[in-house]
Amino acid sequence: MERELHREMKTPQDFDYLSEQVMKRLSESVSPTTLMRLWGYRPSVKTRYSTLDILSRFIGFDDYTQFLVENMEIEPEPGEVSEAVPADPLPSPTPKRRWLWALVAVLGAVLLAVGAYLYISRPVVVPEPVYVTSLDQLSNQRQYYIHTRDKKRGSLGIDSHQLASTYSEAHFYRCDTASTFALVHFEDSYYMYSVQRHRFINIMHAETDDPMLPEYMEKNWCALDIRPEEGHFVIDRWANHAAGRVFTLNVNSGNGLIITDWGTMNGIYDDGNLFSFEDAGPFDPSEALQMLRRSKEKNAVTPA
Repeated sequence: MERELHREMKTPQDFDYLSEQVMKRLSESVSPTTLMRLWGYRPSVKTRYSTLDILSRFIGFDDYTQFLVENMEIEPEPGEVSEAVPADPLPSPTPKRRWLWALVAVLGAVLLAVGAYLYISRPVVVPEPVYVTSLDQLSNQRQYYIHTRDKKRGSLGIDSHQLASTYSEAHFYRCDTASTFALVHFEDSYYMYSVQRHRFINIMHAETDDPMLPEYMEKNWCALDIRPEEGHFVIDRWANHAAGRVFTLNVNSGNGLIITDWGTMNGIYDDGNLFSFEDAGPFDPSEALQMLRRSKEKNAVTPA
C-alpha cells in the first residue's frame, strides 16, 4: 500500500491520509487506529477478514484470499516485515467455487465409472492355438503341448519323475496339468525333452539325463520316430521296421501310458496313439543338445 501511494506510513497523519484514500477509492471505512495496529504502531489485535479484503481491493486484488494465493511464493524485499498475518482461518470457499468443485468431482466419478465399465466389459481376445501340421514345421527352437486326438484322452505332462497324461480315467502315469516338451531332432531321430524338468524321457516314461544309454536289445532307449497319420502324428518309441514291429506311445483307456504295437499291425489308430503338437513358444535347445552330445560320447552308440 505504501508503494501504491508512494508514501511511507510513519506518523499519525500518514495513517489519517491512508484512511481517507481508502474511503475515496472504495467508499469503505478503515479507521486510522486499525491501520496503525496493522503497521505495528499500536498494540496488535485480531484483524477481521473484511478489513483485509478492503485493503487487498485497494491495491488491485479481488479479496485477501487472492492476495495470499498470488503472493505466497514472493519473498519480502529487504527491510520489509509483514505485520498483517491474519489470526483467523482462511475463509470458506464461496458458493460458486463449491459448486464448481462439486461439478468436477461428479464428472471425475462418472469418468472413472465409465472407464471401469469399459475395462471390465471389454472382450477377452483368446489367441487361436497354433498346431504343427507337417514334420517340416517341427523345430528344435520351439516347445509344444502334446495332445491326444480331440483331447479325448488328455494331454501329456509330468507326474513326479514320469511322463504322464491328464486323461481322467488313467490309474497310473496320470498328471493334473499338461506341460510342454521339446521334440529335439538329433542325428535322424527325435528325443522328447521335458522343458519343465530339463531332462529327456526314456522308453519307460521316466526322466533321464543320459538319453543315449543303450538298453532293450542295444537300442537307443530315448530315440523316437514321428510320422503323420490321419491328420495327426504317431510317436514310435521303439521301431523295428525291418521285422515289421513298431511300438507306439499310447494313452490307453485303462491304466494310462503304455508302449504297444496296437494299431500298427492293422493300420487303425484311435484317440490314444494319435497326437497333435500345439506350439507353446520359443525354446533354447542348447542344454538339451549338449546333454545328447555328452551322452553320445559317454556311450558311443548310434541312434536307432
